[in-house]
Amino acid sequence: MSESLIEKSLNLATSENDSGTTILFLHGVLRNWRTFHPLLNALKGEARLAALDFRGHGKSEPAPGAYLVRDYVEDAVKALEKGSDRRNLVHGHSLGGMVALAAAAEAPDLVDGLILEDPPFSTMGEGLPELPLHRYFCGVADCLARSINSDSLFDNFSEAVVGEKEDGSPIRVKDLRDETSRRFSAESLGRLDPEVLRPIVEACWLDGFDWIALARKVRCPVVLFQSDDTRGGMLGADDTRTLKRMWKGRCEVVRLDDVGHIVHWERPEALLEKIREFIRRESASLGLG
Repeated sequence: MSESLIEKSLNLATSENDSGTTILFLHGVLRNWRTFHPLLNALKGEARLAALDFRGHGKSEPAPGAYLVRDYVEDAVKALEKGSDRRNLVHGHSLGGMVALAAAAEAPDLVDGLILEDPPFSTMGEGLPELPLHRYFCGVADCLARSINSDSLFDNFSEAVVGEKEDGSPIRVKDLRDETSRRFSAESLGRLDPEVLRPIVEACWLDGFDWIALARKVRCPVVLFQSDDTRGGMLGADDTRTLKRMWKGRCEVVRLDDVGHIVHWERPEALLEKIREFIRRESASLGLG
């Protein structure tokens, strides 16, 4: 995916195709559009691909004071409007999954299908400070404050404490992620507006974002990927049951045991299978397949 194709206003990395389908990829918090490289590379030539850098991330402009989940929805809707003459599948990971759901609720005519990759709905709510995950975000904020260059950021991120073992010894990021993953995270953090972390650390990230009310407005088919919570999965079982019951026959749940939060790195083939099912179905409906 060529960086020369990035459009400065929305940082869309696009690949043209005449399949009649646009796939918009929305990344997780603290990351950037390049996180989807395994999927983008595999899908080249199969659809029009668009991958957005959210505000304050990657090459997008900062937006001080506007980093609640509800604020990111505006970015996604604007991106969808760019490709509104096509059939749109929105694939959202983590934060991107929550934003994708809201975009489908607020702009239903622009979203024909959703793939939600381990969205952390209730996990990132008011109870976050009681979870080990909160310690991770606090550690990341500390890393950004202490790091003076990319090398020190990588080292500090790798050493950040994210939990404790049964014997009380610390669990560090380097104990859970390989070097490639840590380097990508450090590179992403180097492009991040540190203010992105403030509402997460202060546990007000979901203020004004009623995901259940939004989900009731979604009318398109949905594939919901749920990762293994023992490996860092963030979509809880209760949230999964709520959404499946609400969406009834329009929701397929894919539970991935022994797979962590970043499915598009660990099991890209599982996501690609569902994306290609959508492309084939939509191409057939348009008489292109």
